[in-house]
Amino acid sequence: MIKNNLKALLLLCLVSTVMISCGGNSNEVVLKYVTDKTLAVSRINLNELDGKLPKEEIAKDPKMQNMSDNEKEAFQLLMNGESAGINMDEPMYVMVDNVNNDMAVSILMSLDDVKIFEQKFSKLTRKEVKVDAAKKTVYAGSELIGTLDEDVLILSKFTNYNNSYGQNYQETDEKYYADFRARKATENESVQEQIKMALTEDTDMSLWVNLHGVINTASKGYIESLAVNKLLLNAALAVSVRFEKGEIVMASQTHFNDEMRKVVEKYYQGKGVNYDMVKNIELDDTSGYGIGFFSMDLVRYMVKEAGLESAANNMLASQELTLDDVMNAFTGDFAYANFKYFQNYSEDNMQYGVYPKQNMLLALGIDKAKGKKMMDFINTKMMPMIQSQGTVMMTNSMMVFATEPAKLEGIKKNKIANNTKLNKESDLNSISWMDGSQINEGLRYTNMRANIKDIVSKAKVTDGAFTSEIKITLDKNKENAIHYFMGYE
Repeated sequence: MIKNNLKALLLLCLVSTVMISCGGNSNEVVLKYVTDKTLAVSRINLNELDGKLPKEEIAKDPKMQNMSDNEKEAFQLLMNGESAGINMDEPMYVMVDNVNNDMAVSILMSLDDVKIFEQKFSKLTRKEVKVDAAKKTVYAGSELIGTLDEDVLILSKFTNYNNSYGQNYQETDEKYYADFRARKATENESVQEQIKMALTEDTDMSLWVNLHGVINTASKGYIESLAVNKLLLNAALAVSVRFEKGEIVMASQTHFNDEMRKVVEKYYQGKGVNYDMVKNIELDDTSGYGIGFFSMDLVRYMVKEAGLESAANNMLASQELTLDDVMNAFTGDFAYANFKYFQNYSEDNMQYGVYPKQNMLLALGIDKAKGKKMMDFINTKMMPMIQSQGTVMMTNSMMVFATEPAKLEGIKKNKIANNTKLNKESDLNSISWMDGSQINEGLRYTNMRANIKDIVSKAKVTDGAFTSEIKITLDKNKENAIHYFMGYE
């Protein structure tokens, strides 16, 4: 059993994420181990990250000068991983598999010199790292930590989430690793193509998530008995991350089968951000806002395909509503604004002085004609509860809630907002912006040497796929964002 305090596995993971290397162009190394039970695979392009590490700053850091000989030796290994026996022509992969209803996390690296690997990592872990070529096992002292399949080093660990429910405790024993080496790779061509597209060489890190597998695992296989299962087959999500000078850029894209793409396209065709939602809402004084469209018709369709319409109608029956009544009431257009906090005295105990009070607004597009029953329910049953938290007003096209009544004045007077911060881009399904004030407040206790200026998120639907980009911009751009996060200018 691999104990939680096993330093060998943790150090091997750490070293592999920061060492010098040259990323490979294909994903064949990992594809031979991807099965129909694989839930996620990530790729870390070490060559991309290597050029962005502040090595000179780290070497000059006074803390490094005070290291012991053993610590210095470990540091040199971290900064010069090419001499550790690792094959630098391949990236590192991290896999998550469903193994007997438990999650197994595996790290895959390629070796080009086993003897050097044993020597270097024995010094780093302070345990004898030994590769048994005959048994294809890798030990750190007396503990089994991995296997070597030809030249691929595989280190696995179970999460053992199910152990608290009395199920069998999974172990990465020799049988487990023998089974891992003998895996039959998935023959699903969609999965193979998704992984090749998702795990790219021109990003720092990339991730492929098997959405259908995750949902199936969470539902313990129940989803396969529902009609909606045919829409979710081969559904996946691809995510990438790039660290640039003064910014971090993240992108994502869904992968659906042909039938699901047609459904998404049907309900999002011609739909986009309705900027009229904020024409009377001042956004310049906010710490964050968002505007977008979310298809209620798609939600209704998926609920029905999942066979949950009857259950939903039964729950709503006591309020004399149906699922269609609820869905028909809202157009799917939305907008929100988080206004800058203001100081207010505590009403409960004056001795605590002032505290930041929430100041927000939420607007939902409504269809009064189609949603009359829902609007009546809101006005008669929900209004007292809602008004205890703020103020609600109805227009011909919106229901707007605000914690502070003053924020509704622009809508009441039909005053056109300045909104100089808002860049009205077309072809988007949602856009959001937030400053870094709240995040920076938490980061001020870290070594970070820059503040987050803002975070911008844009999303759209293209050919039945949901795509998005999130850009985090720092207030400094002389160096790569990694420099500032690691505490260097």
